[in-house]
Amino acid sequence: MDNIKLTFAIVTYNRRGELELNMNNLIPIAQKYPVEILVCDNASTDDTSTYCKKLTAQYDFISYFRQKENVGYDGNVLSAFTVAKATYVWVNGDTRTIVESEFPYLMDIIQKEEYDSISFHDDKKYDEQLFVTSDLSELLSAEGFRYSLVGSFIIRKPLTDPVVYKQYVNLKFMHIPFLFETLSRKSDTKNRVLSNKYFRLVEDGRKSRTFWNEHTFETFSKCWFHTIMALPNSLSVDSKIKCLKGIPAGHIFSFKSVLRKYALGRVKKADYRIGRPYLEFTSHTSVWLLDMMFFIPRPIVILCVSLVNLFKMK
Repeated sequence: MDNIKLTFAIVTYNRRGELELNMNNLIPIAQKYPVEILVCDNASTDDTSTYCKKLTAQYDFISYFRQKENVGYDGNVLSAFTVAKATYVWVNGDTRTIVESEFPYLMDIIQKEEYDSISFHDDKKYDEQLFVTSDLSELLSAEGFRYSLVGSFIIRKPLTDPVVYKQYVNLKFMHIPFLFETLSRKSDTKNRVLSNKYFRLVEDGRKSRTFWNEHTFETFSKCWFHTIMALPNSLSVDSKIKCLKGIPAGHIFSFKSVLRKYALGRVKKADYRIGRPYLEFTSHTSVWLLDMMFFIPRPIVILCVSLVNLFKMK
């Protein structure tokens, strides 16, 4: 495996099924390009190890790293950045995969080794216009909430330092301060923003299992606030505030979304109380409106939502 340009690293734990679906898509792609597929296994107790060892014996571009014990999500992500062999590293969970039809263009950019980081945005305008910046505040403002996804960026590996990463362990969204601390240590960086059409969810017909289904406010209000405010002081306060408010108005904190989740029991009052003090900075929805909703007994909310759904069906 000489002259590897990109490591597509997958962090996983006890999700052999999702991993296999991902691999079925990735292997044909890696056979055509200088790409390493790295699986970082957080000491899975299912047959992930057996499956991955079989693959590494068959394909020289697949690497498998297994933790001796479960080191937590943070520790497993750190291993992905550390063990990767390529010039650039792209870390993802096991349910994110590459879109083969779009990959040649991305690979062409990577092979030129022109940028220190490549970030992905859900706005298609980045397909039509060139966005390159050395201003990290501008980069943070442009990306905002998109950085909440661990696979939201690709970074040049020679810039990375495990020591930088370790200082943010146990901080939710720790990959964000890791990225900006790493870039800020270089006097002049060149960073590109592209649309997110280069990756997609692995489709297996099942609902994704997400940690913050019942911790929405704690994760995306309190933890999001503390993570962004922990970014290097070299980034402007305005860019941090803009990033905090970067959660789309119609996204997780919209009144309609919270109401539906509250009716389904996926949002708890206790979770809301944890995240409430930070909503002024992280949400476009009025706090008083959410206060009023959580004041109403849940059975009444369930009845109201059911009636609305019933009328929609007619």
